Amino acid sequence: MGFDIFSWLNGLGLDQYADAFSQNDIDAQVLPLLTNEDLKEIGVSLGHRKIILASIGKLFGDPDNDAHDPGSTGYGRQNAGAMPLSAPSEDGMGPGGQDKPIVSAEAERRHLTVFFADLVGSTELTNRFDAEDMRALLQSYQDAVAGAVSRYGGYVAKYLGDGLLVFFGWPSAYEDHSVRAVRAGLDAVNRVKGLKTPDGKPISARVGVASGEVVVGDAVGENTYEPGAMTGSILNLAARIQEHAAPNSVVLAEEGAEASLHRIFEFSSLGVVELKGFDTPRKLMQVVAERDAESRFRAAHREDASGSFVGRDFEKSILQQSWQRAQAGQGEIVLLAGEAGIGKSRLTEAFLSDVEQQGVAEIVRLNCSPYLSSSPFHPVAERIAQDAGVEPDFDDDRVLEHVRRLLEGRQGLNHEKALPVYAAMVAPRSELARQILDLPPQEQRDITIQTMINSIKVRSGVRPVILFVEDAHWIDPSTNALLDRFKAICADLPLMVLVTHRPGWELKRDEGDAHVQTVQLRRFGRDHIANLVRDITGQEVDEDLLSRIVEKTDGVPLFVEEFTRAIVQSGERGKTFVPSSLKGTLMARLDAVSRDAKQVALVASVIGREFEPALLGAAMDASPAYVKECLNELYKSGLVFESGFNRGHFVFRHALIRDTAYQSMLASTRRAHHAGVAAALAKLRSAEIERRPELVARHLTEAGDWPAAFERWRSASEMALARSASQEAMENAEETLNAARKMGDNATREVVIGKILVGRSYDSVGRLPEGIAKLRDASEAARKIGNPELAADAANHFADTCMMAGENHNEAIRRCLEALQGLSDHDERRRCRLMGQLARAYLFNGQFSEGTHFGQECMELAAQLGDHKSQFSVMMMRFGAPFVARRKAEAEDWRQNLEDMHNVAQHLNNIDRGRDNTLSIFLSVPKWRIAL
Repeated sequence: MGFDIFSWLNGLGLDQYADAFSQNDIDAQVLPLLTNEDLKEIGVSLGHRKIILASIGKLFGDPDNDAHDPGSTGYGRQNAGAMPLSAPSEDGMGPGGQDKPIVSAEAERRHLTVFFADLVGSTELTNRFDAEDMRALLQSYQDAVAGAVSRYGGYVAKYLGDGLLVFFGWPSAYEDHSVRAVRAGLDAVNRVKGLKTPDGKPISARVGVASGEVVVGDAVGENTYEPGAMTGSILNLAARIQEHAAPNSVVLAEEGAEASLHRIFEFSSLGVVELKGFDTPRKLMQVVAERDAESRFRAAHREDASGSFVGRDFEKSILQQSWQRAQAGQGEIVLLAGEAGIGKSRLTEAFLSDVEQQGVAEIVRLNCSPYLSSSPFHPVAERIAQDAGVEPDFDDDRVLEHVRRLLEGRQGLNHEKALPVYAAMVAPRSELARQILDLPPQEQRDITIQTMINSIKVRSGVRPVILFVEDAHWIDPSTNALLDRFKAICADLPLMVLVTHRPGWELKRDEGDAHVQTVQLRRFGRDHIANLVRDITGQEVDEDLLSRIVEKTDGVPLFVEEFTRAIVQSGERGKTFVPSSLKGTLMARLDAVSRDAKQVALVASVIGREFEPALLGAAMDASPAYVKECLNELYKSGLVFESGFNRGHFVFRHALIRDTAYQSMLASTRRAHHAGVAAALAKLRSAEIERRPELVARHLTEAGDWPAAFERWRSASEMALARSASQEAMENAEETLNAARKMGDNATREVVIGKILVGRSYDSVGRLPEGIAKLRDASEAARKIGNPELAADAANHFADTCMMAGENHNEAIRRCLEALQGLSDHDERRRCRLMGQLARAYLFNGQFSEGTHFGQECMELAAQLGDHKSQFSVMMMRFGAPFVARRKAEAEDWRQNLEDMHNVAQHLNNIDRGRDNTLSIFLSVPKWRIAL
């Protein structure tokens, strides 16, 4: 949640001034500028002024700042520099969740929106006016743009004279950063239009908006320091785009624009234009206006969105039952709770659509806004304006005319008594509004609440009413108080109050509130996810794709929709990525925790979705108490939960949150953290690493420690081959070869080893032609670098694979003979295996005498060395040879030979034991019979 003026005042015990602050536009940006005289002017008593000013001093860490002295004008722009247009709360967070730019020097990747505003004709204006007049004009212009930016949570990175560079999505992420930027642009243009030059002529501005990936963080050099330095093409893109904007307009590129923008705003095309510094032309769009929509959901999905209603039939039936009771005069309040993207809006729209079609109810919608949570009764005022047909360019008289007509049409309502209250909310500058606004703040609130209560009572007397409050987690204190009053009086009215909210907001409930119930929306199971994916793609769901979607989205419907669409549009089903439409939402959740907790989450993401606190602490070189405290914060925020399978382990609640955290780090940062995790694994789990080297090999690879990664992947490949884990062997061997190639030109030996392992793995999975090709390549490479040992290994495995394929025996013989000639006489094990391969190859070629010769030499040497594999290969070859190729004893004593072969096979791996068993079964000679 962002910085809340009301909550701050309430914490001081001074909530009676909340409305006074709101009516005088005192928000977090204004707080550091307040003086004693300012507070006195809005009716704050002397003692309370002292309390407020002291709290502001603590809040900003500068209790002696002269901004709080009588007569002080506060901070000047020259002292502000590039600053976020929001004040931090006591937990470091500002309005809308924006953090003051106290960030670590460690940079990060962000998907955000850049806003660039430029004053039209600034050079001409500078030449026309005195420097002092021009300075005042520029400051008015900057204040107008900055005011609009502040309203929507933007961060002014730089004042560039006649330009402003603004970020939306940093220092704190927003789920709707691009929407905020466009709304701020429209607001800024509207404010600038009201400014005049010293000679009375209007000025105008242009705004360019661009969204995309950037790298942001403090830039620390030997002689320089720039906080929040940002790099990325979208900075230049936003600046170049605004050059093509008409005066007082907002322009953005169609490419890269979020899909939600097209649903919320109307655009006109500016065609394709060349942009200086960019190779390809861009299609530009000018924002015409924001679409008029009943709710945030309809704005995001448009009126014509008609997807299937999936997975919420049970919850919808609860709403229908509650509505039936309300129609009978037993009013109820239903709180529909769930995390972002869980489907609250889709469920309510489906329910309300059914009610609207029945034509038996009046539906009153109050839409809370994240930008106006400190504006008293904003949802109510917006509802009145929309119902009355008020347009933005109406003057107060015309606004009142429309509102009067609205109230006169409501049967049973004393419109003359209600009109001043309505005027105070939608036409506050009118004379009629003064009847309310001149009252003390608390009395204003009470009269307004009672008037709204009476209005709903009157309307429910005509036909039952559904009061729908959407996104109550953004509700302002005054509307919240109105909701509390509805709770108190609705039980005996034909009124259903339906409230949607995210975790963290609560409606105060008493023991007697039996008419209030909470419906908690849960995540989708696999079947519902499959139905939703089928609805999006229009076809049956591939099981592998479905499994990946289930794993990554954890059943959150919005995640399922966006992730599925991103996969379908990209066509890259095997790639792991976070859709740009979700990056803001997910990053905002990470930004909402403290910097320490966020850092723990980042390192944990390097370990994986599930992680162990002890390993995490060792990787960070942090104490267990520190890690525990940070994990507790992450747990309370809903980012992680404790594993139900591995006690003491933690798991990221969403796989996409883990991916977002991981991908937000720079490559260099990730490498450093992977190296830390690898070192921690070697320290804490050395025995396990010896058994499963792939556990640390992955981290060494990501750390770029290629020599260490090569050795671990090589061990993992050999172990997988020995266990007949063919697919794992294939993957590990590919990683071995990749690590070898990354080691540089001097790692020719390691490259050959990698190629041999890949060839052997192809053999293991049955892809014999690829295995032959890869081992042939390895054999040639070993010969070129003059390494006889590797040449022998490559020839040995090449011949083995050729034997399995039943082809290329002559080539196998040639390569084995060449390798044998190059080997030292002391390398008996390799010589033994090469002779075994030659024995088999010659035999299959029908060259029985050569085969017998090498077979006999191999058997004698293998017996001395205890080389059971070579023994078994020759024995099996001799046993399966045609009678003409066997010696007389081999033909007559076949049972004894089979038993001998079986005994040797017991010392071998699963593959060779399997061959032995297969042969025994084929001959129908059970082992127990052989033993007899």
